[in-house]
Amino acid sequence: LPYLVSYPYGCVEQTMSRFLPSVLTAKTLKGLGISLEEIIRRRQLPLAQGDTLHPTACLSDAVLRDMIEKGKQRLYDFQHGDGGWGWWKNDPTNLYMTSYVLFGLNQARQAGLDIDSSRIHQAGQFVWRQFDALHLEEDRQLGNHIDGNRLAYMLYSLSSLPEMKNRILELKKAKMQKGRGVLGVMYFLYD
Repeated sequence: LPYLVSYPYGCVEQTMSRFLPSVLTAKTLKGLGISLEEIIRRRQLPLAQGDTLHPTACLSDAVLRDMIEKGKQRLYDFQHGDGGWGWWKNDPTNLYMTSYVLFGLNQARQAGLDIDSSRIHQAGQFVWRQFDALHLEEDRQLGNHIDGNRLAYMLYSLSSLPEMKNRILELKKAKMQKGRGVLGVMYFLYD
């Protein structure tokens, strides 16, 4: 946890890569019924060789809650009008980055964090529109825009949205295959 405090977070990817582990840590601690303060009392954590950060720099529930809230607000602030995210606040929307944030916000919501549903809905709609446009293109054109693994990740990020499950199932029924990863993800999620 001390490393999350010093983890750089300027861009969307860095913010999400700090936010989501913090959320999942808080969920785990709550499930175990233990506080970070109690962990400190039970065991002092040594620093790794060469580290200068104090090992208890972030080991309080209040600091963890603050990190989560600041990360969430930063992600909200960086969301674009089209529902997506770029790498930065004012750069073009990036499909992969939007899928990553959609996945992370869904995970946070499932962990019990209060996440604005409209943010997730807007992001889900953006990813679906991009996916829908891509899967209708010719196979030869698809390779010029996005590979099967990224397409599969888009589906994966959409899969936890209840309103998207039926759409994804329809693709499975139609035997839509734009890469091995897509078909594999659909079978993993829905079989």
